Amino acid sequence: MTKVEAGGSLVYEYHLPQDHMGGTFWYHSHHHGSTALQVGGGLMGPMIVEDEVGDIPDAVLNMPEQVLFLHYVSTELSAIAAEAGDELVTMNYESDGADFLLVNGELSPTLNLVTGQWVRLRMIFAAVDGALEITAGGNLACEFGLLAKDGIYVSDAPRTITAVHLAPGNRADVAMRCNTAGAGTLTSSTARRRRHLMQPGGGRQGPGGNVMDATVVNLNVLSDVVNNEVVDSADPALPALNAKTPDYLADLVSYTGAVEQFEVNFAGGAGGKRRRLAHAHATRRQGGGGGCSVNGVPFPEDHSAIGQINVGTVQEWNVRGNGGHPFHLHVNSYQLQGVTDASGYYQTGDWHDVMLTPDDVTVQRYRFSTDQFTGHAVIHCHFLEHEDEGCMAIVDIVGTEGSTTGLTGTGIAKQDCSA
Repeated sequence: MTKVEAGGSLVYEYHLPQDHMGGTFWYHSHHHGSTALQVGGGLMGPMIVEDEVGDIPDAVLNMPEQVLFLHYVSTELSAIAAEAGDELVTMNYESDGADFLLVNGELSPTLNLVTGQWVRLRMIFAAVDGALEITAGGNLACEFGLLAKDGIYVSDAPRTITAVHLAPGNRADVAMRCNTAGAGTLTSSTARRRRHLMQPGGGRQGPGGNVMDATVVNLNVLSDVVNNEVVDSADPALPALNAKTPDYLADLVSYTGAVEQFEVNFAGGAGGKRRRLAHAHATRRQGGGGGCSVNGVPFPEDHSAIGQINVGTVQEWNVRGNGGHPFHLHVNSYQLQGVTDASGYYQTGDWHDVMLTPDDVTVQRYRFSTDQFTGHAVIHCHFLEHEDEGCMAIVDIVGTEGSTTGLTGTGIAKQDCSA
């Protein structure tokens, strides 16, 4: 694991594969035992991979866009820091002792729009805990068209939705237009999608009510004025995206070939409002991960893997416990199979790399291709306090580097680039 000591620096260089899909991503520190403190303290940022001409329609490619980097600041961080002996994190904020949400570093900033014109909102929920359910407030006649989730376009984009659902680590690209001038808000409010805190045995403790109540941004929608006259300059309806996809995202919904099956079970995690992260620090030094586990094993000091999977195969995973633990997988995104969701936000065939399953949503299986890359793949709960407490594991991808399934996408082609 790469470590950067306090006061030090390191230049990271990434070479993107030629067929990498454009999308919305982010980066953050990942030092086990301190991840919640470091991410909650702001050691993170957005990362955008731009689309190439021809991969998506010009109407979306050239759409004005706004990154909304949503930093949920939990007042629990000061208590965690005190218990862990951390002197860097302080909570001397004028927030009346309540959690709050920063957007691009600001509290409730204002987004200026023009009536009838589409804007692409790249939403990134950078959070230690909590969840957001974002809707448009006011009488602005705003429309949402879901374009992508977790950096991958949905197959029926633009998908008509009324709310955006984000667990920690989730991203959502949404085309929005408001058709009436005036003032309004994008707001997160407590509603049907609630997480559950998990008891040590993995049972549900009851509704956590952890959907955050907050004003995300204020909206200021202006009429289009030319020569002192209001004009109707509404953009046309968005076309179907039919986004090109790379081979590593070949559709697996109707796939009937061989699969490798794997079980993932999240269990435990601190109950109640206070998280005992200091315990995670202590037990990590002693070779244990704390009170949270994957497949019954807290993350071990020696970083040993809980299993192996083969490169160049189709994986079908059964994941349990992610009603209380957002399931995050490094290296490979996964495709939801057998989804039931009356709202339509989650659908069979959607790709994610974080999934917190709401009470009224079911996902039967998670499929993905282990395309080209071998080595460690990290699984963890994206409630980062839980990850620090032991809800993390490693699966080793083994075999010949560069092996593929032979399945094909829909023809994405990119030039090699580096960042």
